[in-house]
Amino acid sequence: MNSETSRTQFIFDLRFPRGTNTADL
Repeated sequence: MNSETSRTQFIFDLRFPRGTNTADL
């Protein structure tokens, strides 16, 4: 897991509070 991936997941969770699994793409 890269640092960018963690950051993208965080932004996705804030912008799209649907689920962390969805941002696991």
